[in-house]
Amino acid sequence: MENNLTNATQELINQAAQLAMQESNPTLLPLHLLAIAVDNEFCISFFNVLQLPVETLRTLIAQAIK
Repeated sequence: MENNLTNATQELINQAAQLAMQESNPTLLPLHLLAIAVDNEFCISFFNVLQLPVETLRTLIAQAIK
């Protein structure tokens, strides 16, 4: 099977998995990936193009993960 993920994508997924483990969650959830994405420069620029409120997202994600 060919691996089509970029290094940046793999790194985001790895960081999300680490976050899930830190929060004692045995399952990697999309929320963990989003939590990492709101601190990633490329993802933030994408969110800004979509006019998503990044700071509000950060707050909501932090509340949901705790």
